[in-house]
Amino acid sequence: GGTHSGYADSGEMPVLLSLAEDRLVAFPDAPSIQEAGYDINPAEIRVVMVPQNTPDSHVERLAEALEAATQDERFIEITEERILMPVVYMDEEEVTQTLSDQVAGYRALLEELGGVPGEDDEG
Repeated sequence: GGTHSGYADSGEMPVLLSLAEDRLVAFPDAPSIQEAGYDINPAEIRVVMVPQNTPDSHVERLAEALEAATQDERFIEITEERILMPVVYMDEEEVTQTLSDQVAGYRALLEELGGVPGEDDEG
């Protein structure tokens, strides 16, 4: 998905893998990164964050508005047409878990690869 999809459509850049958990809607023949044997989820997600002291009622209202937007047919059509990726709403718990899982996956991958070059072992 994204702006580079034009290069894939023209044949200049083949799509080898989906970095999402699922195959790409626009390129269903490309396996997901997990299908290719990599135990990591580097999927790009977009989140909305507010300051920690934001009243719960405001957070709840914002979440309701965002969820409604992600269910709006016109929003879905325009967004998916431009980025060639599905629109998916995640609540706070799911976003938090997804980000935590991604951090853990990157840490495990870095450890498997021998750590970060130049990183002080005493950390």
